Amino acid sequence: MLKPLDSHKPATSSTFLPHERPEVLRKLNEIEFSESDRLSDNYKDLDWFGFEAISIYERDDNIIGFSSIIHRPEYFAKKIGFEKAFISRCRSPRHLKKFMENVSTRTGTKWHMEDEKIAVCNPNFDECWQYKASTDLC
Repeated sequence: MLKPLDSHKPATSSTFLPHERPEVLRKLNEIEFSESDRLSDNYKDLDWFGFEAISIYERDDNIIGFSSIIHRPEYFAKKIGFEKAFISRCRSPRHLKKFMENVSTRTGTKWHMEDEKIAVCNPNFDECWQYKASTDLC
């Protein structure tokens, strides 16, 4: 969740388990998302302790972005015993397909692209329906 104007600037990233960094969770809870942001509904009432892990991106001691690993029975991360991983995008399946082709070429992994959008978070919000590519980690 980086804003486009900031996404190209250097940032420091760190990843942690939710119970390890309560001070960061407090900061994350204080972030206000603009209603004009088309993805703002995706970030309302997040249960930070419901994530397996959280990554934050900081610049000048400010959190400018974050991502998370969500436990889903059908998708996992290999290092902690998961069997699949996925990447999703709410718009332009063409861009996601091209990106996944490049990732496949550079990493030697095979990615499967879904033809239709699926809910990757709360299905009550339109922006949670996204195009998805997944790979086996085994």
